Amino acid sequence: MGIDTDCCPVCDGQRSTMYGRRKLWHLTQCSECSSVYRTVFPSEDELTEIYGSDYYDSWNIEADTDAFWQMKVRNCISYIATLDRYITDAGIEPRTLLDVGCAHGFMLDAATRQGYIPSGLEISPAGDAARQRGFNVVPARLEDGPFPSESFDVVTMIDVIEHLADPRSALKSVRAMLKPGGLVFVVTPDISSVSARILRSAWPHYLPEHLIYYSSSSLSKLFSMSNMPVLEIGSGYKYLTVNYILGHLRYSPGGIIPNMISVLAGMLPSRITQNPLRYMTEMIAIGRKEDL
Repeated sequence: MGIDTDCCPVCDGQRSTMYGRRKLWHLTQCSECSSVYRTVFPSEDELTEIYGSDYYDSWNIEADTDAFWQMKVRNCISYIATLDRYITDAGIEPRTLLDVGCAHGFMLDAATRQGYIPSGLEISPAGDAARQRGFNVVPARLEDGPFPSESFDVVTMIDVIEHLADPRSALKSVRAMLKPGGLVFVVTPDISSVSARILRSAWPHYLPEHLIYYSSSSLSKLFSMSNMPVLEIGSGYKYLTVNYILGHLRYSPGGIIPNMISVLAGMLPSRITQNPLRYMTEMIAIGRKEDL
């Protein structure tokens, strides 16, 4: 049995409207901050089932493990390059970075290559794969307070915040772990994007584990409420292979458009399906920890 959301999980707003049904779920939109969220959140048992041992099967890693790894690391290196524009102590090395929800360790690999000392948080079995690669990965949640205060120069949350039922508490924990002037970097689907408006229920980010959808205004509101005002927010991009996209489409619930794309793309040769191409996707936001 799910959990009804009586108020906005982003700003605690009491005024809302029905956003409509997307795939299997009814969505609500906050009239105060414009965030869109599941009208009924999944129960803990339902989330445990969603995040089972086969959760990462949709990534289609087995199609070409090396190409997949390089694709993911390439994206993370581009994120770090964006972050580095806001590093105020560029002459001080090395900097520390925490990747929340680090999965197999792609950001940890990228951060190491770029001169950071990285750590990760991951509660799923994917964390074991990252540890086998030699990365420092703690099997804990943000709210567990797994690191001392002011431990990190940067905290990254790549495709994470949309999974969190209490994003304000999460960012409060992030803020506590950041050094003064430290940066938080978030990547998340943009509910106000052109693709979301055109594809509607076929938008691939409508997934059972995605609880809250943000626009630039609602994400900015969340950062502001966390005393980490936004330095940059806008459209981002990723390098993705066709194989990776196909994997997500196969695991996406229903939709004529995803099924048609999957069938057509499945006919392409491997030299095309394994070659990463740049796609405009999701939204990036950077905030800085300010003194209270």
